[in-house]
Amino acid sequence: MNSPIDISNVVLKTERLVLRPWRLSDLDDFYEYASVDGVGEMAGWPHHKSKDDSLVILKRFIENKRTFAIEYNNKAIGSLGIEEYDEDKLPELKDLKAREIGYVLAKPYWGLGLMPEAVKIVIDYLFNELNLDVLVCGHYQFNNQSRRVQEKCGFKHYKYSDDLSNIVYERIDGWESLLFNKSYEINDPSIILRMNVDKIHTTTLGYERIGRVLNYNDNIDYIKNAISNYKSTIIKNGKNYYIEYDNVIICVNSKSYTVITVKRKKINGLSHL
Repeated sequence: MNSPIDISNVVLKTERLVLRPWRLSDLDDFYEYASVDGVGEMAGWPHHKSKDDSLVILKRFIENKRTFAIEYNNKAIGSLGIEEYDEDKLPELKDLKAREIGYVLAKPYWGLGLMPEAVKIVIDYLFNELNLDVLVCGHYQFNNQSRRVQEKCGFKHYKYSDDLSNIVYERIDGWESLLFNKSYEINDPSIILRMNVDKIHTTTLGYERIGRVLNYNDNIDYIKNAISNYKSTIIKNGKNYYIEYDNVIICVNSKSYTVITVKRKKINGLSHL
């Protein structure tokens, strides 16, 4: 579930950055980077056409009390928000203390390692000061910069969707990634499998069995994508995981992550297995 957040009196410092609440006096700095074509679009919002546009958002940042200004050399060069994640898309997190983080950085500062530095100090604050269990962070498929930031900060791809939409893109694909607090023990089978999807493999005999059902250039890659897809259903029964996706039922050993069988679905619902 989404934990309450109030950063109105919080200031975090790194070697090069200060993360602090936004101020109305930051308007010129905010508009300077938010008005550049291609900055907001990377995160799913259109670049600002006027300073009035920026003022509306800036006031929202201040009122909502969940978005840091990223300050570098006494200049606001980006933002880092501690947002509410979509509880409908991630129902398996309902018993966990969670939030989603999102970030934007001015173009002149890309590639300097500033964003991982900012994200890491916020992770430390959320896990060690507020004791959150898990953080969500997403990126669109094309946004390799954001993907690299998340990887450097320890996030792992978790769920993939090919039908996202926002005010910039009518339809776009992207990932939600998760990072768990080291003090939290993961017990949910679907979370465990998705967080370990890179371990999925099969035997020589398994390749032959899978090939009789699937006809993709890389059947194991298809299975990994199926496990990660928002539309898949995962249960654990005994020693195995069962994944239902796209009219296919996949059986995976829960200890070795070996794909055992793949079958076309003949009856509805995993409960019949």
